[in-house]
Amino acid sequence: MLCLWALFLLMGGGYLSFRLMEEINLWGILYLYGAACSIIIDMFVRYLPSYRPLKEGLLYAFFGYCYFPAAGYLSKGAALSAGELFGTLLVTGTLGAITALIFWAGSRLASKHPRTSYLMGIVIPGVLFLSMTIVNDLKIGWKETFSNSTYEAAFDLFNGAREIPVELRKGQTLVFSFLWNVKGGSSTGHHALKPNGGYAVLQTTTDHKTAIRAEEDGVYRIVAKARGGGSGSFKVTWEIRD
Repeated sequence: MLCLWALFLLMGGGYLSFRLMEEINLWGILYLYGAACSIIIDMFVRYLPSYRPLKEGLLYAFFGYCYFPAAGYLSKGAALSAGELFGTLLVTGTLGAITALIFWAGSRLASKHPRTSYLMGIVIPGVLFLSMTIVNDLKIGWKETFSNSTYEAAFDLFNGAREIPVELRKGQTLVFSFLWNVKGGSSTGHHALKPNGGYAVLQTTTDHKTAIRAEEDGVYRIVAKARGGGSGSFKVTWEIRD
């Protein structure tokens, strides 16, 4: 599976492939769910030695098919619509079964060729992880302006976070608001960090702005976040109240 993903990346899948890996939690599927299922299947077929490859393949396909429908039901429960249920059962379930069979075939190949196991299990995941780390804080065409009470940024692509430092004294209240204008399906959000790096408690004011109260002297950071790699801009305005 990782080999196919790497091939997609080299053929120009680039950012989209990393975005999909993050959205479907590919690492968790491969190294947690996939590994656990492999152990269960190995234990099961050990007591049924006849037609072992066939039984292994069928079990991998079964567990691969079940993952996405089960994950969809656990995340939404009774709120899962008929269309979403049909999609998970027909489309993503089938995709899961196919990728599980690829995973199984790769495992069998790796068992016969030790060098292949190192390539599939260590080298390729390592390269992809390093690439994802870079992409997860990617800014292209970034232009920013900064003043005493405003911060503005425009970008061709933004996937990651941007911290805006504001110095506060204990007891002061920082009140701020965001104005986002993004295209391309990006999801946006924000939070604030205390001087020690912990998350600050956010409150909502009567005029629908966000406020944090300084518990100590130091530099607090307003953090703008974007996922999806869209283009656009955002503006942050703030004021300090004693």
